[in-house]
Amino acid sequence: MVISSANHSEPTAHPVSAKPPTVFPLSTVVPKKPSLPSPTGALLIPADQPLPPARRLVVLVPNVDVDEAALATQIWSLASPRSLAILFLGIFRGPETESVARRRLALLAAITRDDWTRVETRLEAAGNWPQLVRRYWQSGDLVVCHAEQMLSGWGGERRSLAQTIVDALNTPVYVLAGFYAGLPLERPKWLMRLLAWLPPLAVLAIFFILQVSITQGTTGWLQTGLLSFSVILEFGLLGAWESFLK
Repeated sequence: MVISSANHSEPTAHPVSAKPPTVFPLSTVVPKKPSLPSPTGALLIPADQPLPPARRLVVLVPNVDVDEAALATQIWSLASPRSLAILFLGIFRGPETESVARRRLALLAAITRDDWTRVETRLEAAGNWPQLVRRYWQSGDLVVCHAEQMLSGWGGERRSLAQTIVDALNTPVYVLAGFYAGLPLERPKWLMRLLAWLPPLAVLAIFFILQVSITQGTTGWLQTGLLSFSVILEFGLLGAWESFLK
């Protein structure tokens, strides 16, 4: 007996066409260059930042009322742990303020001086802060000034003394704040001289015009009397202004 075997065909596996992966274009990312601080700005050091390397602190002391103990303690905390020398630098504008300025500097020096901290004081009778800093600054010094110290520029604009010193010496300046509230604006020397000369020049011009009018409008003893009186009054006003400036 012949048994016929049925041909069972194996199922044919159809290949699955793989979907090609989606290719996204690479976006070119250009890294931003970090903004570099300006050399001038980097030299202005606020009080909450560490001190740069230095061998001496040159501390500017305006001749106005201040909490000497608090200021001296702040300066001592900067200088003593690093064994830095200290120079307290001051200016006085007239004989009546000299003794107060000397006592202030002596008190600051007495509080900050210890076995590791050498302290000096210098007091000048004239000049301005940029001039004095130039005179006493040495290589390795760190100038310490106050945020409230401002100068008046040519156009009357306010300019930071710290910024002025940085521009002049290209050296770091450590800026304290809060010790001198309401510090008056310091005017440049040329402006002070101009303000000192303006009133006398105005007096001379006014009395010159007045005396010309007297000469043209009067004669005889009246002219002589009025001219003499005007000259006496003129010299009296000039003398009063000179006394006021002293």
